[in-house]
Amino acid sequence: MRTSAVVFVSHSMQLISSFCTRVLVMDHGRTVLDTLEPGVAVNHYYGLVKNTTQVSGAGGAAVMHLSMSANGLELGDDPLIQQGSEATIRVRVRIEPGRRGQMTVLIDDATLAPMLGIPVLDEHGAYVDLVEGEHELIVPLGHLDLNAGKYAVLVAIRNADDQTNLCRHQGLRPFRIHAARVYWAKMVRTVPSTYLDGPLLQRSGTASIT
Repeated sequence: MRTSAVVFVSHSMQLISSFCTRVLVMDHGRTVLDTLEPGVAVNHYYGLVKNTTQVSGAGGAAVMHLSMSANGLELGDDPLIQQGSEATIRVRVRIEPGRRGQMTVLIDDATLAPMLGIPVLDEHGAYVDLVEGEHELIVPLGHLDLNAGKYAVLVAIRNADDQTNLCRHQGLRPFRIHAARVYWAKMVRTVPSTYLDGPLLQRSGTASIT
């Protein structure tokens, strides 16, 4: 029997991880990675994606510093985070005189589409009012059940009195989510399901359910 191969060229990481058994990553016509592990290729591909930081708004507020941690460990530049890790950000902002800010944190994907939004609320579910001065906050992001890919943090502060946009810092602290494959969804929750009834395919090294 003759052996054959299909060469498939795509920027769709879902298709790559679903069908390919060997992946070559190319950059400007040059092969930079040749691997039998699609997950490794996906991570490398997203590592080549350039990130830009954009600042907009009417003024009156600014993000001074932002850091990120996953599973209790502070992350460096362009980190690789395991899918499902629990993450937090630590952010310092400045509010100018005469302003009262309310903050929302978002996680954007590589196309700048928002994947996750976290309004900064107090224990009563109301926005935290940020008055004149500098403020430092820890914002829990929860478990990052994001699809494999590249993401960045967006911090938006609006005026609590008239809802005008004081500042919008986009593209902060870019990071990559690592997973063995890319799914056809924006969010992925890899938790085991409960088997109830039906024919089972017994796998090697595992006991069947009776």
